[in-house]
Amino acid sequence: MAQQTFGEVVKLIRERQGVSLRALAKDAGMSAAYLSDIENNRRYAPVGKKMDALLGALQLDADTLAQLHELIGFSRKAVAPDMTEFLQTSGFARMLVRQMMQANDFEGGVLDHEEEASAMVKAIKNFVAVTGGVDNEKVMEDELA
Repeated sequence: MAQQTFGEVVKLIRERQGVSLRALAKDAGMSAAYLSDIENNRRYAPVGKKMDALLGALQLDADTLAQLHELIGFSRKAVAPDMTEFLQTSGFARMLVRQMMQANDFEGGVLDHEEEASAMVKAIKNFVAVTGGVDNEKVMEDELA
């Protein structure tokens, strides 16, 4: 079964919320025709201010918001837009991604197995809980040393 697209998920959410296409478009500050094109995969998923306005108008929980960000990234063959700035500003995040890439060795290893990926996520959550977060400047100093 093919993965749902950003537009299909937006339409599903809108319909479950009982919101008309016109009402959501108005709340998001876009035309109904533009939103219809998004929902029917005739346009790429929006980014920037249009994305923020549409996702804000949907009033989503964090998990659904993350799912939609992922779908935007997939549709544009790019990193999910909510991750871009974080990766640009977080030395720790970049270091983790590089470590995971090396562990995976681009050959379908660690990251392609749900159990190992879940264990990594759990370890990172535990680290953050114990340390209270990461000092990005310190990470970058340690990496450059």
